[in-house]
Amino acid sequence: MTRQCNLPEGFEAGAAIEIGPEAHSIAKGLAALFSLSESDRARLGENGRRLVESKFSGSKTAGEMMSVYDWIRGAGERPPCVRVD
Repeated sequence: MTRQCNLPEGFEAGAAIEIGPEAHSIAKGLAALFSLSESDRARLGENGRRLVESKFSGSKTAGEMMSVYDWIRGAGERPPCVRVD
């Protein structure tokens, strides 16, 4: 996954292998993935599944969107899911 995906949680959760957007970097990332043991690939996938369940489930994202809508209409504080960088 590239940093440009804007999902740093994937790296933090150990659910992604970092690559750049260039062909040689993608090839290097695929080689790294294919060189992992079956158990390491399974762990990478399990980390991804846990990340999705905890941060990107339908109920989680719906709740975050409601807090964004409330904030936009002036009925709440800026929610943590809205980053100002």
